[in-house]
Amino acid sequence: MKDFDIKIKGSCEARIFGTGDETMILPSNAKIDTARDKGDITTDAKNVKIGLPSCAEKVEIAAEASDITIESLEFETLEIDAKEKVTIRLIDTKGKIDINMIGGEATLIVPEEYTFTTSVKGKNNKIESSLGEDVTSGNIIELNGKDSALKIIRA
Repeated sequence: MKDFDIKIKGSCEARIFGTGDETMILPSNAKIDTARDKGDITTDAKNVKIGLPSCAEKVEIAAEASDITIESLEFETLEIDAKEKVTIRLIDTKGKIDINMIGGEATLIVPEEYTFTTSVKGKNNKIESSLGEDVTSGNIIELNGKDSALKIIRA
């Protein structure tokens, strides 16, 4: 399984991390459906820790008003569907990141050595960053949706 769809109900502090092997670590109250070679994980815990195999094709996270840390994970695409204000921290992470919001604000905190390029899609969206971009980087940060803002800062 290399495709994960994580739904976190309510606001929380979440840590999504690579386990270093093919194991998964889930909260005790999580519901999981593994149909169609895809892991659908749902939880309403306020302090969420989810471990996934370190190399994933697609990881999708739905959260609202949350603080999310993504650590030691490689992916083709990380999609974050967020509401309200969300903080996302990247630690030892590689891949394309799509942040989808309507009328929301996100802060993305990247490590010192992290290279990236950005793309803005949708209507009335903006990305604010004083960090230099590397157009050759495979780490693409894309903001989608409507009337939303993304601020990118260093840790």
